Amino acid sequence: MPDRDQFRRQLDEAGVYAHEGIGQNFLIDDGYLSAMASRVSQGSTVIEVGSGPGNLTELLAQRAGKVIGLEIDTQFRPLLDRVQAKYKNVEIVYTDAVRSISKYTGGFHPFSDVQIVANLPFHITEPFLTKTIGLGVSDISLLLGDKAAEEIAASPESWSFGKLSLLAQTFYDISIVTSVPRQAFYPQPPTDSSIVVFYPKNKRELNSSRSNAIFARLFQNANKNGLVINEIKQALVEQGSGYGTLDKHESHQRDRANVKRELRNMRDTGDSNNSGGDRRSNLVLSQSHALDMISRMGISDLTLRKPFNRFDNQEIRELTIAVRKYFSQYPLCDTN
Repeated sequence: MPDRDQFRRQLDEAGVYAHEGIGQNFLIDDGYLSAMASRVSQGSTVIEVGSGPGNLTELLAQRAGKVIGLEIDTQFRPLLDRVQAKYKNVEIVYTDAVRSISKYTGGFHPFSDVQIVANLPFHITEPFLTKTIGLGVSDISLLLGDKAAEEIAASPESWSFGKLSLLAQTFYDISIVTSVPRQAFYPQPPTDSSIVVFYPKNKRELNSSRSNAIFARLFQNANKNGLVINEIKQALVEQGSGYGTLDKHESHQRDRANVKRELRNMRDTGDSNNSGGDRRSNLVLSQSHALDMISRMGISDLTLRKPFNRFDNQEIRELTIAVRKYFSQYPLCDTN
């Protein structure tokens, strides 16, 4: 077991106080610290979010080519100054990582191996993962409380499933590596934790699945307050037409140009009330066909005619179950 008294004395000597109310529970068990550090590839660039007293930072520095520690709490400066003096490949920046993470993951060679390692309080897990979407890192290793880990891995049928679940499952492949007992921390938190690794899905992987393309668009456009029905419709049109990367003007031009082609295909192949239009996974979709698909998903009109950023967890579950069920019934419409 970790020497809690020795660690507390180390903090006391540096004048550091752990603020449990904002999630400052430090991992101090050598075995689990090594498990976190072992996720790092030799010679990679590591962005450590929440360096704290620097005990994990040291282990990361022994494996990584460079460690950039982002720490919002300047009280750790005396301890982190010692780590920087000992390891020349460590740079500590005192900043809010949720607001600035993209600044410190950019600027590297496109083939650089950039990884993120963090011990996150529950309340910033969702905004942090939102900020890491599309950053181009190879993976993100997070030490999360059991509540967050359970929510991330939950199925839509579970009451634990919510916006964090859908966000994580849409944009990442997820691996829960190991459970970490609460006794491995100082101060000891009320629950156990888990080491969870997130592997970002690239744009092609997102667009290979209509269900993921729908959810990705809802998250990416959430701040625009568009109605969910319109966002789903546009996601289907763009993904079905194979031009989800085009801008809005180009998409509309392509859509108008292909309406006649879609109508001709529908006439030649026929349609039915159950699976007709849904058999043509490569069909160029018009907006009317997309609306027909949405009507078959069984999503309530109240849910469809509401902005996504106003959804509660029950509406998130309803939407997720309906979209996933639809594409499980018509798998040729969804290539995932």
